[in-house]
Amino acid sequence: MKTFDTFGIEKYGKDVQSIVTDLRKNPGDQLYIFLNNFVGFMDNKSPKTIRTYFGWVRSYLRSQGIKTDLDDVKDFVSFPTQIIERRKALTREIIRKLLDNSKEQRKALYLTLLSSGMRVGEALALRKRDFDFTKDPVVVSIPARHTKTKQGRETFISREAKELLLRLVKRKSDDDLVFTHQPNNEQAVHNEEMAFRKLRKRCELLEKYPDGKRFVVNIHAFRSYFHTKASKIHGQEYANALDGHSSYLGQYYRNTEEERAEMYRELEPNLLIYSSQEMAQTQKEMQSQISLLLTKVDELWTDKQRMESRKR
Repeated sequence: MKTFDTFGIEKYGKDVQSIVTDLRKNPGDQLYIFLNNFVGFMDNKSPKTIRTYFGWVRSYLRSQGIKTDLDDVKDFVSFPTQIIERRKALTREIIRKLLDNSKEQRKALYLTLLSSGMRVGEALALRKRDFDFTKDPVVVSIPARHTKTKQGRETFISREAKELLLRLVKRKSDDDLVFTHQPNNEQAVHNEEMAFRKLRKRCELLEKYPDGKRFVVNIHAFRSYFHTKASKIHGQEYANALDGHSSYLGQYYRNTEEERAEMYRELEPNLLIYSSQEMAQTQKEMQSQISLLLTKVDELWTDKQRMESRKR
């Protein structure tokens, strides 16, 4: 309602209550002119956000005895069209750059996000007791009250995230928040978004989508990274289940606990940011050593054949 308050002051020079009183006196065309002006006032927000705010104001006016007709809203209120840009995927190189420029606590948060499919708010609400470090892979239990769908679920984190988290929770009690000291979840999410803005600037990752409003690299893209990798290995239904889409959870939980863990183990190598590169380098070095050994064997075999030939 803060936006509504600001609109009333800037556009009409009146507070909300005064505007409501005026609208009660003139409930006809003036109401829809007012609502259309309110939509125009929010031109710096996304089309989806504008419709959400409009819905809140419409509900508020109804609570004040001012009803709006849906057909009249369609006829007299002009909403901006939702432009859907094709999202660009984060690369391992970009993620590594972000991690290398982050402090350990945020590095642990980012590795948790990109290896679990959790929303930022879900991760920031987690307490030490929600992690079962005795399981392999580590099981994370997300309480229903903190999920968007209000349905509890479990997910997993990678061994890279586990390594940092073990250090992070070492001196915490079971009831302590893991990634923040801010108990207000909405404020905690806002704080992390602000911190990520600074990080993005330090890393010079400032590319925006054509609408000029949204950055390609943002904190919520970690979840998209997980979804893409999970979809490629186990399909969309699996990815949607771990992401927290309630319609897919029933099918996912028909798998046994060990089956779910095994599916994640198959996925995990695709989620590693540092280990995967180190493993690739190790494999390359091993392949080089094998090639040298094979060459040496060939040389020894040739020498043996030559010596046997001389004896004859």
